Amino acid sequence: MTITAYADADKDVVIPSDLDKKIVTNIGSRAFYMCRDLECIEIPSSVVNIEGFAFMGCNGLKNVMIHGGVTHIGIQAFMGCGNLEHINLPEGVVEIEGSAFDGCSSLTKLEVDNNNKNYASDDGILYNKDKTMLLCCMGRKTGNAIIPEGITDIKEGAFWGCGSLESISIPKSVTSIGGDAFFGCTGLENLEVDTGIDYTVSYRNNINAGTATVIVTGRGNYEGTAVKNFKITVKKGTYHTLGSYKYQITNASEASVVGMNNVKTTKLKTPKTVKIATQTFRVTAIGKNAFKKNKKITSVVISDNVKTIGASAFAGCTKLGTITIKSTKLKKVGKNALKGIKANAMIKVPAKKLPTYKKLFKNKGQGKKVRITK
Repeated sequence: MTITAYADADKDVVIPSDLDKKIVTNIGSRAFYMCRDLECIEIPSSVVNIEGFAFMGCNGLKNVMIHGGVTHIGIQAFMGCGNLEHINLPEGVVEIEGSAFDGCSSLTKLEVDNNNKNYASDDGILYNKDKTMLLCCMGRKTGNAIIPEGITDIKEGAFWGCGSLESISIPKSVTSIGGDAFFGCTGLENLEVDTGIDYTVSYRNNINAGTATVIVTGRGNYEGTAVKNFKITVKKGTYHTLGSYKYQITNASEASVVGMNNVKTTKLKTPKTVKIATQTFRVTAIGKNAFKKNKKITSVVISDNVKTIGASAFAGCTKLGTITIKSTKLKKVGKNALKGIKANAMIKVPAKKLPTYKKLFKNKGQGKKVRITK
């Protein structure tokens, strides 16, 4: 049995192993998505799989207790849980997908069972079993970090969101640094790479998209310095929070709205464009489940550039009474996108698109009294 949405996610939750006489084996994608009141959760041994995005955006979550059954933790399962302090990984975990703990900037107590054959932890840092790969080091509270000799790989997103990190020293054993490894390390001023006896490499402004600088300095029997600027661009597939919304980058010029940052907002108006670092992206989509079960939204204005509204994007938005479509480029509306909106809601569309959009919005979950008008 899969938990797809847990309606009673208040302060403390203990997931029962048996719901409606069915064994709970799976926590589904976005099952606890944006449950901001959730602080502690206990996951029973019957659960073997925590899907991607399961606890994404649970900003209040502080403690996760996982019993022995879990074998898989999906992509970005705990992404954005900025107050998460403690999580244990039992013996049976064999796979933790990339970016599972991105943005968990308070995670100082990450514990792996000593009998786990794939992962190890030391001082709250997550490694592979033989400690050659540094996978996660989120809760870095001190200003300086020294990566131990013997590490060959720093995986993508390893230090994501460590805002208090000021400097880091990388040993010469490191041969690979993954994408977004230091994303959101806003206090990082010095990154020193030990490349051997002849020279060192350091960087400036290399954390966010924009123009960065690399400095190569001779040492030992050599002297002199070379300075080179280079461009950092925003990576496809990454998530970013600006203003009232959360976005996902879909390609080099486009982004999708995937959620809200301001839970008190009642009137939504998606922007035409969003600027992330030095790059501007057209907002062309409302993502799957983007505003699902939001009980406060009363009206939505969808901007000119939107081409797609994802499945269940506004499902369960019971107070949503007015949707204004500014875009004339809309090509797709996903299944159940409007399921559960206000019974007498009105969808306002551009006059020249009225016949086309009436067909496009047909059977998207809304009640029979919902009107589509120009």
